[in-house]
Amino acid sequence: MSLLARRDVLAQDLAPHPAALRAYLDRLPRDPLDDGRVVLVRRETVTDFVPAGRDGFQQPVLLIDHSVEHGDGPVALPGLVGLFERQEAGVVVVAAPMAAQD
Repeated sequence: MSLLARRDVLAQDLAPHPAALRAYLDRLPRDPLDDGRVVLVRRETVTDFVPAGRDGFQQPVLLIDHSVEHGDGPVALPGLVGLFERQEAGVVVVAAPMAAQD
C-alpha cells in the first residue's frame, strides 16, 4: 500500500517553507507508474508461512510493523530488538490466510 501525492502540488505547498524542507521533496521516491507523483508512505505485508492451516485450524502469524530504509531488506533479530526498545516497531498476531479450495 502506498500513499502518493502529486509532486507539483507538494512543491507549491512547500514554497513558503525553508529551503531545507523544500529540498526534501527531491529525495522522495517517484511513483513508478507516474513520474509526476511521489511516494509519501509505503507499507508492505510479507509472509511465506506454510502451511497456513493444521488440523483444520488456521495457524497464527506474527506480523511485525517497522520502518525499513529503502533497499535495506529484512531486519535481523538484534535489529528488531533495538526497534522495540526504541518503540519504533509494533506487533499483531493474525490467522494465516487459507489457500482457495478448488
